[in-house]
Amino acid sequence: MQIMPNPNHGTFAVQLTNLKVTELRVVDQRGRIIISKKLNETALTQRIEMNVGSVAKGMYMVQAIGKEGMYSVKMVIQ
Repeated sequence: MQIMPNPNHGTFAVQLTNLKVTELRVVDQRGRIIISKKLNETALTQRIEMNVGSVAKGMYMVQAIGKEGMYSVKMVIQ
């Protein structure tokens, strides 16, 4: 899983490769879900455009959730 660009200003793309993912989440440092998006689990490779709006600058986690588990990547919003 890749986040592009990282850091960003709240608009970014998530590139998923060889992952069956049913949901993407952006979570703040306190564990609160900022945004959640349901995905098509059948596609192994996907590029999902995300926009978290005007959240505070800082560190966030992008979580990809599927039957095989959860994958997380740190993301910085400037």
